[in-house]
Amino acid sequence: MALDLPVLLQGLTFRVAGAPAPPQVAEIRTHSSRVQRGDLFVAIPGRRHNGVAFAGEAVRRGARVIVAEQPPPGPLPPGVTWIQVPDARAALSRLAANRYGHPAGRLLVVGITGTTGKTTTALLLHHLLKAAGWRAGLVGSLEVDTGRRRFTGRLTTPDPLELHGYLREMVTAGCTAVVMEVSSQGVDQRRVDDVPFALGVVTNLAPLEHMEYHPTYDHYAAAKARFVAMIPPHGGVLMHEGEAAARLGPAARAPVVHFGRGPRCALRLLDEEPVAVGRLGEGAVPWPGGADGRCGGDGHGAAAGDGVGTPGAALHGAGSSPWMNRLRLALPAMWPPLPAVRGPEPPRPAVHGSGPASGHGPVPAPPVVGVDTRLLGSHHALNVVAAVGAALWLGIHPDLVARAVPAFPAPPRRTEVLMQYPFTVIDDTAGRPDSLAACFKVASRIPHRRLVAVFAVRGRRGEALNYANGLQLACEARRLRAQLIITASLEVTGPDDAVQPAEWEACLAGLEAGGLRSSDVETHARLDDAIAAAVARLREGDLLLLLGAQGMDPGAAVLQRILARTRVTPLPARAGGPAGHARSSAVARPVL
Repeated sequence: MALDLPVLLQGLTFRVAGAPAPPQVAEIRTHSSRVQRGDLFVAIPGRRHNGVAFAGEAVRRGARVIVAEQPPPGPLPPGVTWIQVPDARAALSRLAANRYGHPAGRLLVVGITGTTGKTTTALLLHHLLKAAGWRAGLVGSLEVDTGRRRFTGRLTTPDPLELHGYLREMVTAGCTAVVMEVSSQGVDQRRVDDVPFALGVVTNLAPLEHMEYHPTYDHYAAAKARFVAMIPPHGGVLMHEGEAAARLGPAARAPVVHFGRGPRCALRLLDEEPVAVGRLGEGAVPWPGGADGRCGGDGHGAAAGDGVGTPGAALHGAGSSPWMNRLRLALPAMWPPLPAVRGPEPPRPAVHGSGPASGHGPVPAPPVVGVDTRLLGSHHALNVVAAVGAALWLGIHPDLVARAVPAFPAPPRRTEVLMQYPFTVIDDTAGRPDSLAACFKVASRIPHRRLVAVFAVRGRRGEALNYANGLQLACEARRLRAQLIITASLEVTGPDDAVQPAEWEACLAGLEAGGLRSSDVETHARLDDAIAAAVARLREGDLLLLLGAQGMDPGAAVLQRILARTRVTPLPARAGGPAGHARSSAVARPVL
């Protein structure tokens, strides 16, 4: 299908050189290797290469139009048009929106950003919208749901051509809303310039993140602030208190509702009480550790004493955890109004006032609402608050929210309970000091005999973050008498995530500064060796934590392969650790 070039160029400021612009082009491309005859090629300036360097290849492959920030580097071949624009990334965003007919304008768009919690919050909000009868799409790092198909996302925030293609597919499928994760890189690279957000959610803001991309914390915060400023005055921003409010609040043009634990938050988490439950729908009983108690290293039996799982069984994954977190939330008396859904078929509300298209807007809310969630940990409690707040602001009835949240399983690697017997295994993406502390707090509340933790050092994230992670790990290991194993995950990480020698040394330095000796920490260059070492230590009733970001992503699959080989059966607890295990400083520093 040919694309009308004047339509594609609407809204752009540009200068034309070379041949007169053709009336049509075949397609828009950003990779010269994919160019075909008649295409338009956008020369994007990258971190390593400038797309202008590949304009010649694009022309040789048949490109008729080149869009770039620079003027032509020399005489152009006959029939080639060069369009110079002030900002190639901004131009690509507008070209993509024009190419797909501005589908975002026909959707109520909720954007979710933050240092952590974007994925969990987006998935839960999407779940709540669908439970309320909305036809809602999803764009995120774990999943893209266009209403016609569901698949794993390639980037947290896709490039404009992918993004607007997804949005067009959603409109065609009858969706009237979309929940999407918005990364700082996505904002900085202008991927969402032509997305009209109605509601923005800021889960939190913290330093030492994405330093592989942002040169400074100020640069990182500025990208987040730019997203907040994109929300129009008739929209809304749900923002976490503290650092996010202080740094990003001044950029807001829309009404802001703050959430958190503080007394000044309009949406406030009053308290959280961990409870142990049977299968979904059964009654809850007090969690043996209590809200603040901790069990570990003192002979407690396995947490899953109800027989869930069988010896040697496959990892069962999300949603089967016997534990829940009971939250109490104080709600705002009134939410600021949001624009109505604009779509061909407004959603039919499942209950009175369940969506802005019903014409009712947000329903009057009780001052306090209780919510049970299968997301464990205080960090995820705030993600639940953010998703619940966004759902209520969009007009979903509090009773429906309270019923729908417990049915939402833990997403992959979000305090995901992989296994409950003969030992418990919890998998989490924790890769920052605060998230590590939250995961160990969860571990302290789960009855167990011994605690073993495997942590994947974060690659390409800088020395400061890895030192801070090492310091936090040492603190937690000493507090909970945890056995700690560190890995560089060399066999499963790529160039963008490979641990650098300085990062490895920084993590070890943090561990040492936190009071751990080399004999206290077992280290491995490979992830499979690290997890195998952990399994060799485990006995019935123990608790294993798999922690880390990209370097631990394959951890569950690696664990399953190891368990299949070893044919795990319940083993009696034995003092002194597994036979043959010796903590040796010889393995303390693998060569990276």
